[in-house]
Amino acid sequence: MRVSQSTPQFCNAAGPSRRRGAPLRRRGFALVVTVSLLVLLSMLCLGMLALASISLRNSDGSSAMQEARTNARLAMVLALGELQKQTGQDRRVTAEADILSSGGFAGFDAAQEKARYVGVYSTEEWHERDRSGLRGNLKEYNKNRNRDAFRRWLTSGEPSQLESLEFAQSTLDAGQSVELVGAGTVGNANAPEFVRVPSNNIVD
Repeated sequence: MRVSQSTPQFCNAAGPSRRRGAPLRRRGFALVVTVSLLVLLSMLCLGMLALASISLRNSDGSSAMQEARTNARLAMVLALGELQKQTGQDRRVTAEADILSSGGFAGFDAAQEKARYVGVYSTEEWHERDRSGLRGNLKEYNKNRNRDAFRRWLTSGEPSQLESLEFAQSTLDAGQSVELVGAGTVGNANAPEFVRVPSNNIVD
């Protein structure tokens, strides 16, 4: 009688569990990589957005600065042109508005904010000779002579107003004028030195 011998079979308990755990670890690693990439992309987007905002602000600041420089250059050209036109002739003299007084040829005092305005006067009639050969500036003083000799104030504003001597008498509206010299320049104690000029509209 033969007795069959069987070889005992042993199961490796660690084998199947290891095969089942490997996919889980791979899935966990993929999740970590995905989250890390999302965080990196979010940071990159935020950086690009911040860079775009800074570039936009710099662009707006550059445009405003360029516009200010263009306006200043235009004002300088206009001022030089008017200065050449009004004082280019030999028989033209200039004087500040603070020479005006109620007892002088003007008959009024200049406004405090306009006391430093420069006016242009013509001396052509002063040099003309009468029939006796006497020049006008050597004749007896006539206060109307200086009033009639006035030509223009060298400042911004409406040309029709600047050609009037009385323009130096009136005060300016703060909303339609610009303070060129104020407390920041000469100090609060020197209010008589403040200068305010009319503003001009620039049309594109």
